Amino acid sequence: QFLLELALRVASFAENPPSKVALTALLVARAILRRDCSPRWLCARIPHCRILLEDVKSSMCLLFCVFKRGSIFAPNVCKEYSKREHFCVAGLRFCGDGFLM
Repeated sequence: QFLLELALRVASFAENPPSKVALTALLVARAILRRDCSPRWLCARIPHCRILLEDVKSSMCLLFCVFKRGSIFAPNVCKEYSKREHFCVAGLRFCGDGFLM
């Protein structure tokens, strides 16, 4: 539920049309929860949504930037959530692929 709320916050901060950003942010959140963190997998599985790889990368960056900011304002919640292995692995994968700014 925390990750879903985080994705919705990403949508509210984004400059792009909210519906497109909200969709990609929610898909990224779902991918993390399912432990499948590949942006190419998302784009390949959901072609009818017309999601571009660049949109997914942007949402990943936003998702983790908001999470990073959230750790300042709600440290206990973020600390607890960070203990979940798949979320940490997702962050490391994105860092390794150069998706984070």
